[in-house]
Amino acid sequence: MSRRNVVHYATPMAKRLARIAGYLDAQLLELEEGGCLDSVQLSRFADRLLGLHSEDREALLFATCCLRDEPLLIRHALGVAVHLLDLASTGPLPRDALKALAASAMVHDLGKALLPDELARATGLDDAQKVRLHAHVALLRERLSGCHWLAPGVVEAVVVRINERLDGSGYPQGLSGGELGELNRLASVVDVIEAMKRDRPDRPAWKISDIYRHLLSHPRQFDTRWVKRYLKRFGVTPVGSLVRFSGGELGWVQRLDGMGRLAQVQLTEQAQAPGESLGEILSGERLSRLGEVAEGVAVSC
Repeated sequence: MSRRNVVHYATPMAKRLARIAGYLDAQLLELEEGGCLDSVQLSRFADRLLGLHSEDREALLFATCCLRDEPLLIRHALGVAVHLLDLASTGPLPRDALKALAASAMVHDLGKALLPDELARATGLDDAQKVRLHAHVALLRERLSGCHWLAPGVVEAVVVRINERLDGSGYPQGLSGGELGELNRLASVVDVIEAMKRDRPDRPAWKISDIYRHLLSHPRQFDTRWVKRYLKRFGVTPVGSLVRFSGGELGWVQRLDGMGRLAQVQLTEQAQAPGESLGEILSGERLSRLGEVAEGVAVSC
């Protein structure tokens, strides 16, 4: 029996997203054994992700916080894919481009599985180790060679250049400024926010308010226009945030209204990724009785 058949998922959407996580998990094993990315499977699961987004975008956004039993690479990849898809879908991109965007984001970091384990566990990297880490981009690009349906420009922006920075401090090519297109700038912002939301060996997860502050204070590295568009789209307390109310209650943000205010939260007693500990779902008057949000709580999902 598959592990995913016995794991408790916080929401029905999380259970459905876990099936995509299962595909990525199997693809990781295939890569580790010397295989390439399966073009047909990648297309199928990218379509599935677009379908879930069209069905209920906020439920899908929350589901990205509910996969705590999945490998970190997969949780991060799906977080980037869903948030990048959601932000890009507000623009004029056709469905084929959105599909290529989601697919590229789903796999963009899988090349790290081909690196020595000590690189993933390290709390600090010397220059030689950084060079070895940066090799994950080229390793994955080689394994994408059979996915001909992926738009080359999207792959370049989301897989190859997602770690580049405006000031040239990124990798693998050290590109800067005008060498980086709009999609690359957008993907970089989403990738960094998703990375900072999760624990790493060298530091704990950040609160979303601190992440916003960090990116906005580094305009030479991150495109401020896209940081502000991200903030406008997802709000100061995004879906998937854990907040503490003035009365002390903890709640997971599940829906926002048109003004970015809390519309639905689910109570929890523990500051940990959503699972069996989730409690009552509140909205409307019952939600307003909790009072104001006192603070955001950093939790690695």
